[in-house]
Amino acid sequence: MSLQVVLLIGKEPEIAPALFEKLSEESLVECLYLEDFSQTQALMEDSLPDLILLFADALEAAEENVYEFCMNLREQSTIVQGEYRPVLVIQTASQDEEKRIQYLLHGADDTLSSSLSTDELGIRLLVHLRRNLDILSNTQTRLPGLKLCSKLLQRQINRHRAAMASGVEDLADTGWALMLIELDHFDVYGEVYGELARTQVVKTFGAMLRTLVVSPDFIGHSSETDTFIVISHPDRVEKIAALLCQQFDSVVPNFYSEKDKKQGYIVSVSDSKASRRVPLLSLSIGIATHIAQPVETYKAAFNACNEMKMLAQATPGNHWVSDRLKLSGSKTAVSAAIPSVLVIESDAALAFLLKTTLEMQHYQVDAVSNPSDALEMSNERNIDLVLMDAVLNGENTGWELCRTLKAKHPNTNVIFISTVHDRDKALNAGADLYLPKPFELVSLFSWIDRLLKGA
Repeated sequence: MSLQVVLLIGKEPEIAPALFEKLSEESLVECLYLEDFSQTQALMEDSLPDLILLFADALEAAEENVYEFCMNLREQSTIVQGEYRPVLVIQTASQDEEKRIQYLLHGADDTLSSSLSTDELGIRLLVHLRRNLDILSNTQTRLPGLKLCSKLLQRQINRHRAAMASGVEDLADTGWALMLIELDHFDVYGEVYGELARTQVVKTFGAMLRTLVVSPDFIGHSSETDTFIVISHPDRVEKIAALLCQQFDSVVPNFYSEKDKKQGYIVSVSDSKASRRVPLLSLSIGIATHIAQPVETYKAAFNACNEMKMLAQATPGNHWVSDRLKLSGSKTAVSAAIPSVLVIESDAALAFLLKTTLEMQHYQVDAVSNPSDALEMSNERNIDLVLMDAVLNGENTGWELCRTLKAKHPNTNVIFISTVHDRDKALNAGADLYLPKPFELVSLFSWIDRLLKGA
């Protein structure tokens, strides 16, 4: 997969082949060639070049046509992510300073003399490409950012579409697969361990990706969402995902203190009262391919892949989900069911208050007052979240009840709302959040919403 594309326009038989060879020697640079402007727009839309070199003196076009091309190119800034525009370089033998200035004023980024050797011309173009790549790369990992990844994916989608339209029987070479990788619980990790530790995790994971993902596959890192991106092929992408999960599982304990490694979680105290139990870092990986459903744009591919990543996040620990699982023809149903909440509270007045106010917040709520009823109800139906106290009917039975519930239903969220102010005991019993009484209902509702959304 070509990282950058150069488009040469103009009749220049002597220098063009040598320049092609010079640029192609560099890593992942592809060269395309047109003699005039006639097919420029179509080729640009398909190949999304990073740099355009106009041999101005070799074009059978008036200067006004070159000026018009420059101005039109300046205005075409919405191809990818709203900001993409190729670097435009004009080569001319003209010694007329005013003429060169006009090229620049009409939109060219640079003008070069045609007296330059092939080596120097090639190096000057590569300097522009290097600067463009630096601008579009993540400053932390130096991996290409979201804009460049989007452009590369769109190129591959365009090539696959063109191959299909031309009736090519073997489409394997033009196939594509997109992988989105998210570090779950990463924000809380940074909150507890600090920015330096957070940066080290990112760099370590980036290095791990580089060992597993090699050319012609491609790695990127979005600064906006801290999501890692891999553009690969359907034949390889799932194997990469499986190896990533396996390796990350062996590496992740190194990011934690001995205490946190032993207990298997960290404690978030971003709220002034609440203490939240947060699992160790894990990977959620979504995979979308050209096989599952045809797409026309990189945005559609990213949306499909993000849906798979969200499905992966529904399973604790390192997990990946591919849209190739849909090839049987079945569709993954997205449940629109009302979230179910179980209140375990022996204080009848508080139980009634919680039940009625939560129902007003559009939750399905049941309330019980003892452990046996709670266990029976959790076995009969799917419970999304449990609100409970450590003290039930005057006895400290809540701790053991929490352990039993989490052992049987590990995906059920548990919030301890307790008069027993023992945060560590509550979290060690398996609670996802500890909120000591008294508390504000608004704060409780906010935490319930965040936990159910996996935020």
